Amino acid sequence: MKVSQTHSIVKLGDKSIINLNPDRRTVKQFSIAKSRPVVEKGKYVKIFLFDNGTILKYYVFEEDGGSGGIEYKLEGILEYGKELYLITATDQKELEEGDPEFCLKYLSTIKSLKQFANKK
Repeated sequence: MKVSQTHSIVKLGDKSIINLNPDRRTVKQFSIAKSRPVVEKGKYVKIFLFDNGTILKYYVFEEDGGSGGIEYKLEGILEYGKELYLITATDQKELEEGDPEFCLKYLSTIKSLKQFANKK
């Protein structure tokens, strides 16, 4: 699996935003936030099981995105041990359908989510 080397990372409080298209008009990014989410029953209809046993429950949807085209989005809850993380991803393409599930290959390369845990 080839993971893009062109990216930027911004930390905002407990959220890390990884932008894979930093110098372009269209959006391709995902975020990881330590969270205490309210999980709505039936909302997270897809499940992805990573090799290390971590589980992501998620759903995908579309939103208007302005001049760059429709934004294809993913929202999910990542269960890492006893910790929960809110995962969001956006993929925008001007002339074709985006794939917000691109973030799964990037998430699978993260060795530890300890860096995203709340500091006490």
